[in-house]
Amino acid sequence: NAAVPFMPEDKRRHMFIFAKLMESHYRYRGACDEFWFCTTGRGTPEGVKKEAERINASFRPLCEKAGIRFSYQQITTLGHVGARELPSDMRFSKDAYQVSKTGAKSTLLCPRSEEVLSYQKAFVKSVLEGCAPDSYWLDDDLRIGVPWLDGCFCERCIEAFNKKFGGKWTRESLVKKLFSSKVREKVRSQWIDFNAESLSLYAAKAREAADEINSPCRLAYQAVWSDTIYTGYNT
Repeated sequence: NAAVPFMPEDKRRHMFIFAKLMESHYRYRGACDEFWFCTTGRGTPEGVKKEAERINASFRPLCEKAGIRFSYQQITTLGHVGARELPSDMRFSKDAYQVSKTGAKSTLLCPRSEEVLSYQKAFVKSVLEGCAPDSYWLDDDLRIGVPWLDGCFCERCIEAFNKKFGGKWTRESLVKKLFSSKVREKVRSQWIDFNAESLSLYAAKAREAADEINSPCRLAYQAVWSDTIYTGYNT
């Protein structure tokens, strides 16, 4: 696969990069079967749709001519960095962001925030309407530890975790148990399962968006290894 970020203000450079990729494709047939295109990581759904439409007009005909799948990769889901705001970020409410194990607010979005889930559905829908990709890939920042948060410890998530497993954890008591020196803790397996559910709730918004507009595109995930070992099976 080849990811081709497309930003409208730098179209000439990206057309040059795309042309070079095409040269490789024609020289080594079968080495690449799908190109990923990207829009702004976060922006208004209306703005993202316009970008997707420009990508569709510029690159789809060339992909179809070459017999390569024309696909989209969402370069930002929950976020990549926890130390600063991405330059293109929309401004969500403070409640939409994750909380670290120390209680500090992150710049990564919480996958259980209704505000975040609503935005994700609108974002995906805009892309599907704008360029109708053959595949829609969620970025690998949709995971527990990016970059070392190991899950969200906001009040919303702690409350949902307690409800799911019948616990009475506070953030402080849960963190102490999760990161104890013991090799195995039952609560770690529960925390992994809970976070997997959190991520699946987020990913499901792509499914809802595709179903609403009857899109035949393949929904996919750019998976990577886990950042932290808990009980050994979360890889």
